[in-house]
Order: sequence, then C-alpha cells, then structure tokens
Amino acid sequence: MNNVARTTRRKVLKVLGAGAVGSVLLSGSASAEKSFGNGNGIGAFLNDKAELKKPPIWDDGISDQRGEGTVEVEVGTLTSMVPPFEEGPFAFAPRVVKVSPGTTVKWVWTGNPWESAPPGIPVPPGAPWPHDVASLEKIGGTYKFASDMFLAGNDKSFEYTFEEVGTNLYFCHPHGYPFHDNSGFDYNLVGMRGAVLVRDD
Repeated sequence: MNNVARTTRRKVLKVLGAGAVGSVLLSGSASAEKSFGNGNGIGAFLNDKAELKKPPIWDDGISDQRGEGTVEVEVGTLTSMVPPFEEGPFAFAPRVVKVSPGTTVKWVWTGNPWESAPPGIPVPPGAPWPHDVASLEKIGGTYKFASDMFLAGNDKSFEYTFEEVGTNLYFCHPHGYPFHDNSGFDYNLVGMRGAVLVRDD
C-alpha cells in the first residue's frame, strides 16, 4: 500500500514538473510508438489504459455539431480518478466532436483547479494545472496541430480549422501522452485525450 502511495505521489510531482516547462517541442521522433490506426482506432486510443483513471474512459458519446462554424471544447474539465484520488481537472469536454469540413474547433482552457489532493501530495488547493493540445498525427515530424502549454485558469484558447474529412485524434502531453519514450512525459497518465471527427454526410 505504501509503495502505491509513493508511486502515485511521484507521478503527480512529475506532472507538476512537466507544466513548468511552459511549452512543448513540436517536432522530433518518439521511439516505440504505439499504433492506433492513424485516426481509425478511436476507441483503442480513447480507452487505452490510463494509470490514474477508471475504465472506461470514453463511453462512446459523440457530440454531433455538424453545420456549426465554430465548436468549443473545454480543456481541463473534471473527471473521476482511481483511489485515493477522487476527481481532477484532466479531461476534454466534449471528448469527441463530429463537425463539418471547414469547421474551426476552439479549445478553451477552463479555470478548474484540483481543489484537494490526497494526503501526502504537496498540491495546494486551487493550484493551476498545465495542459496542451497535440494531434496524434504528425506531418514531416511536426504535429498536424498543437497548442502551447497553458495553465488552467489563464483564459487561454487555441484554434484549428479542419478542412479535410477524417478522424483526428489528439492528447494532452502531461496527462495523455501516447508514446513510450524518454520524453519526460508519462504514458497516458489520466487518459486526457480527444477526437475530432470531420464528416461531410
């Protein structure tokens, strides 16, 4: 039991440290990358086992917003976690949106802090948490779309316009990283991942 508590504490401290970086490098290669079908494996990607999140992470819910010019997705919404954690601001909402070609998706950072951490975790109440948005797909070694790393509550946003039909999977580096490598990010810590489905039907 003590080993579990210490491991969890180390993970949280590592997440806090990742946020201090301030931004994420948008190029480079990841070794031993896990394949999710390049956008076709939406269920495998979103429900991939997360260390601090109870399964299932995604319940197959899709927010159909076709025909809208701009669609907002909140960054850092509250989600349930495994004991001794109860919930934390580590989700996208809606997790999956269906949009028409030409739609701009605007990710908006929420002000949700972690109100209370379990005993032994040195996180003050109301502490902001770092999040970013990065596509699973890379083009020439660079993410198809990616934001800077922002702290929750900083009234930040990031936009990307989706022109082509397809499935676009994305993640938060500190909380949903999909690669086993030496980047300094833990593999899929709390399942903070999402998808944009672009459909013309």
